[in-house]
Amino acid sequence: MFEKKFLQATVERALKTFVQTLLALLGTDAAGVLSVDILAAAQVAGASALLSVLTSFASSKVGVAGPSLAGESVAPEVVTVEVVAPVKKTAVKKKSK
Repeated sequence: MFEKKFLQATVERALKTFVQTLLALLGTDAAGVLSVDILAAAQVAGASALLSVLTSFASSKVGVAGPSLAGESVAPEVVTVEVVAPVKKTAVKKKSK
C-alpha cells in the first residue's frame, strides 16, 4: 500500500480535490451564490483533501492495487511471453538392402 506509485497517485488525487474545492467555493462566492472568505474556503478545501487521502487508503485493499475504487491501478501490468524455439528435423538415412 505504501509504494511510491500509490503515494504519488494519492497525493495527486488530494491536490486535485483541494484545488477543485477551493475554486468551486471561490467561484460561487464570486457569482454571489455563496458568501465565503478565502480562509474558510481553504479550510474546507483542506478538509476535502484530507478526506480524499483517507478514502485512498481505505480503498487500497479493494480491487486492484491503487487508490481508486473504480479499478484504476498503479501496479504495472505483467505480460508473460513464451518463446518457443523451432524444432530442427534431422534427416534419417534409409539403410539399403
